[in-house]
Parts: sequence; C-alpha cells; structure tokens
Amino acid sequence: EEHQRICEPVQFASNAIGSHGLGLGLPNVKSALSQMGGTILLSSEIGDGTIVKIEIPLVAKEGIKTSNSMYSILIIEDDELLCGNMALILQLEGYKVRSAQDGLSGLAMIRDKLPDLILCDILMPGMDGHILLETIRKDPNLADIYFVFVTALSDHILMHRVMHAGADDFLTKPFSNADLLGTVASHLNKLKTVRSQRSVEPVASQD
Repeated sequence: EEHQRICEPVQFASNAIGSHGLGLGLPNVKSALSQMGGTILLSSEIGDGTIVKIEIPLVAKEGIKTSNSMYSILIIEDDELLCGNMALILQLEGYKVRSAQDGLSGLAMIRDKLPDLILCDILMPGMDGHILLETIRKDPNLADIYFVFVTALSDHILMHRVMHAGADDFLTKPFSNADLLGTVASHLNKLKTVRSQRSVEPVASQD
C-alpha cells in the first residue's frame, strides 16, 4: 500500500524522517510509462533503501507518435532529478533528448548540434537562463531556435520581461506531463509549419 501511495503526487512516506514530500517525479514517470504500456515496480527494505524497476515494452503501444523522433530537444536544468524526469517523459514520446546542467555546457551543446527546441531553467550557477537566451538571440546561427523557460518563478512582471527578451514561452514548476508535452508539441508544430512553408517557397527567377 505504501508503494502505491509513493506514486501519487506529493505524498509522505509513513516512516520518512522529516516532513519532505515525495514530489512529482515518480507520479510523472508512472503516467508517462502508462501511456507506453509500461510499468513501474518498487521494492524496499528498512535501512537498505528502495529499488525502482521500470519495464517498457519493446513494441510501443498503438498511438505513440514515432514521427517525434525527427525532433531534438535540449534540456538545460541544474536539478538532476527534474532534468532526468523531463528527459524520460520526452524520450517515451519518441523525442531525441540531450541535457545539460548549466548555461555554459548547454551553450556548448547547442553550438555542437542545433536542437529544435530548448527547455531551460532560469536560475542556474555560472551562466543563467537570461544570459544564455541573450547569447542565443544575438547569434544569427542560433537565433531562430525555439526557447522555453522552465521556472518556479511566478512573478508576472518577471515573466513579461523574459518574454520580451526573446523567450517563446515559459513553463511554471511544478507542471504535469500534459503541461510539458503540450508545450513541446505546440512549438514543434509551429516549427513543422515553418519548415513546410520553406519547402514550398518558389525559387526566384534567373531571368
């Protein structure tokens, strides 16, 4: 029974030390796995910790979009647990996902291979999200990449400022699987439309 409750949002283990909840990580993973026909199994012993076992079928459940594999997403987030959860959820939907822990390493990965979409935290050590966005928008080779801030900040004035600085959108923590996937799909659909329009643009006459 305790294991079942752990996979519910913000639950407290009965034998936990302190008052910290279990957060949204496992519930998000469980929800993503269920869409793929997968399962999550937990086993634990007092004093030895908990083992989490994830099973994913080799053949994806009917309805999963294999076309998502044409899109690459870069997650820049210094919270390793959140970063890993986001990556897993997106990978289960078929997206190609890379991740970085800070702005500097994220920028290096962007320049090494352009992603289609960037999901980026704001408050990070070293180069924060604001500086990274400014750097990207000033570089003509990077300026068109879709950029979404992922942040716990809810100040509307601040959000207006970051949008004015060139962000395409923002996702407020904590968010659900549906929020994450909906935001990603929305911007990648825009990208798909832009690419389709470019492919049918008439070639200029040479006369």
